[in-house]
Amino acid sequence: MVVACPVVVLRRAMGLFSLSAMALGCHPTEKAPSSSPPPQAPYGVYLSSSEAEGGELCFDPDSSRLRALLSAQRPNAEDSVDAQALARDLPFLEKTMRLQYAGYANLVQRGDFDLAQFFEEWRRDLSSAGAKVTVDRGLLAPLRKLRAVFPDNHHTVWGPSLREEPSFKVREYQAWVSSAEAVGPLASCRIQGPGAAFSHTLRLAPMVGPDGSRLVLTVSVRGGGERISAQCSGGAFELHPRPDVAKRIPPTQQEKLYTWRPVGDAAVITVRRLWGTGVQEQQLEELAKDYEAHRHFARIIFDFRGNGGGSDSPIYAWIAKAKNGLWDSGAERVLEGALTPCPTWNTVVQRQIQDRTVDTQEARDERAKVRAKWPHGLHRASWVYHSGVIDEHSDHPYSGRIYVLTDRHAGSSGESGPLALKLALGALLVGERTDGTLEFGNQSTFILPHSGVRWNLPIKQNLFEQPVESVGVPVDVYLADSAAPIERIVPMLMAERLPPAR
Repeated sequence: MVVACPVVVLRRAMGLFSLSAMALGCHPTEKAPSSSPPPQAPYGVYLSSSEAEGGELCFDPDSSRLRALLSAQRPNAEDSVDAQALARDLPFLEKTMRLQYAGYANLVQRGDFDLAQFFEEWRRDLSSAGAKVTVDRGLLAPLRKLRAVFPDNHHTVWGPSLREEPSFKVREYQAWVSSAEAVGPLASCRIQGPGAAFSHTLRLAPMVGPDGSRLVLTVSVRGGGERISAQCSGGAFELHPRPDVAKRIPPTQQEKLYTWRPVGDAAVITVRRLWGTGVQEQQLEELAKDYEAHRHFARIIFDFRGNGGGSDSPIYAWIAKAKNGLWDSGAERVLEGALTPCPTWNTVVQRQIQDRTVDTQEARDERAKVRAKWPHGLHRASWVYHSGVIDEHSDHPYSGRIYVLTDRHAGSSGESGPLALKLALGALLVGERTDGTLEFGNQSTFILPHSGVRWNLPIKQNLFEQPVESVGVPVDVYLADSAAPIERIVPMLMAERLPPAR
């Protein structure tokens, strides 16, 4: 895990945030509270250059405008935005993307897309729109254009999600097959039907249900219909989408994000989410502390279903207790330098504002620890490559079997956590493909200064041999019902000798 901080490098994190700020041990340097009004921050939301000690775009926790914007409800597609204010924000957004966005090089290097022309067309549309423009026209329509030429599901705007729109929705299509011989070589298969099939997702895998396990032919398709066909050397098959799984109710601010309990000879560890209030994020640290109890079970089952992400640092901390030796967590490209203190700082400020704890002494102390890691003076930001190879030194490495349950609503660190358990400890991934928000991470929020729009950019790129964005991480074993209760899943996993996926 690499923390987006120029002077601290810790264990690699592949998900939404690279570091829980509570883990930083530093000395206070934050400005002391004052009874007089704070100085006006740039655009009313960011610290001045002198206050940020050379950093750029660091949130001002004393800004009343920032507090109002970060506490506002999520807008709908038909809500209005000040069109002319947004037009004035486009140079700011273009510069921020150039300096901060991990996918910027991918966009500008495409031969079929002109980013400068994109911004100019966007500006002209806003200039002709009048005083107000809908969120759909002013924000989502341009984002659709970017998403169409370069899929990055962490590049978002605060508002409706594009993921479930028909042209972007990716589903797994599957058909029962009697044997691998009945299909023939997968390279011989040709997918036919509406939508765009991701050829690298075509595979044979076991599916477990109440009646045992069978093989399925499976492939992921964007924008497909109710069925597609696969013409293979062994025969023809009609594939249908997996049933949509209802998204689990997210935990409240009072609920624990991590729990565990014994089920037979297995320890079932449920991780509902990897971000929350300050209290909830501290509670996630109990996961690694409980390893001493977990390791005595012959099997450990992690349940990540519906986990929308956050910081996968708690998962890496647990792996450090369970793994002895080298493992490869995957390569990444991370932004380091003068700009990077702000995303880490902004994550803390945003959480404190949304928790309504920003004015407490505990919150000030937490921010002071983050500030103590900032560089001083002007620094040049740069993109740095990290191999992702980790050397663990566990005193009591785990020798049992690990299973990890996932579904299509497990995203970001809810995907990288299961993947790390597989890469480090050979965990078997069970359920269905994940959400597909993993090639880019460390999503950072920026406030467009004139319109107040919240724009989100990832500042890290995770490097994979095959694309996972939108299609998700593949599982080793499918569940016929990936929403089944754990009491039904455990006996199915224990009873089966599962053929390997290919």
